[in-house]
Amino acid sequence: MNHDDTTRPIAKGGEFFSVEILRTFNPTLSSSESLDNWTWRLTQQNQNLRLFLWELGVGTPSDWALLCKHIPRSLEPHLEKGDREIVEVFHAVYRRDRRNSHEKGRCSEPTLNQLQEMRDLLQQRNIIHSQRKLIYHLKRIAEILRQDTLSRRTGSPKTIPIEVYDNSTNDSVPNLELSYYTDTALEEIELDQLKEDCHILFEEVLYEAISEVICQKIEDLKKSKGYKKFAQQFHEGLLLYYQEDMSLGEIAKLWGIPWCQARRIFKLENLLDNVQYRTEEKFIDKISKSPSKSKYRLTTICNSPDYLKNVAEEIRNYALNKTFTDAHAEILSGKKQKKNSLFAQMIRRYLNDSTKEAA
Repeated sequence: MNHDDTTRPIAKGGEFFSVEILRTFNPTLSSSESLDNWTWRLTQQNQNLRLFLWELGVGTPSDWALLCKHIPRSLEPHLEKGDREIVEVFHAVYRRDRRNSHEKGRCSEPTLNQLQEMRDLLQQRNIIHSQRKLIYHLKRIAEILRQDTLSRRTGSPKTIPIEVYDNSTNDSVPNLELSYYTDTALEEIELDQLKEDCHILFEEVLYEAISEVICQKIEDLKKSKGYKKFAQQFHEGLLLYYQEDMSLGEIAKLWGIPWCQARRIFKLENLLDNVQYRTEEKFIDKISKSPSKSKYRLTTICNSPDYLKNVAEEIRNYALNKTFTDAHAEILSGKKQKKNSLFAQMIRRYLNDSTKEAA
């Protein structure tokens, strides 16, 4: 829209985030979904916008939000003796209280009672700190986490903390270098943690899903009158397709059957869809288990239906980008070509493992 109220066409390839927000907003979808909430959700999911803000040091979590995260092992060289114990007692006290109170939004500073409980837990581990010293170490560790997070997200080495420690008041105050204050809710912290854990957990879940779907496929073939005899050849056929890069036509010729019959035996697109569905389902199941049963868990999100929907969407997008989009393209190409998607790699691994076990 121009100043004279005339419209101006958007250049080809041009993108306006505000237009995308309005285009995708559906006011009739949910009575609880306001335009403000929808705008906030899309903003949080817009990686380009979030990275831009991170590069400016804006929108980074406070010390207390950062300390709610797990410390990656890659940061071990930057930690001092006793740092991990300090973070563990912070989780045991601060995260417990935040979850029990169902508090959302800005992570407030620990109370005196919380700090005293942390000190008592540390003393049980023969680590003795005054309250002031404990706060100092917590903020020092938080800054290490802040720089690591910034480096991984933007490639930049330094950002400006949202809060700074004021020695005159012995308290944390907003950093005046920034124009506004923001913080990350515990749900957002856990979503970020999920993204970091995705690459560790994804291959494990994908392998399990492939195993289950192929076993079920073989059982279905055994029950089929017309294709029962091909149940024992199904493993071999998948190896020919995914390892030897043979086409369905070549496999059909090798087996002495019409191409259309080979297509009905394998139903590759259906197989892939089933693996994708089971992968997403198993992923959510693993992170929804109780803390004693799974190290990949999102206890706060799993108590909130809205955030659980967000997690499911994150998992689906991650799975599509990680392998299933490429895997579908390999099937639809119809050409004899090397299959390099992660799905193809994992199915080869499973088939070879099964062959070794059978031998």
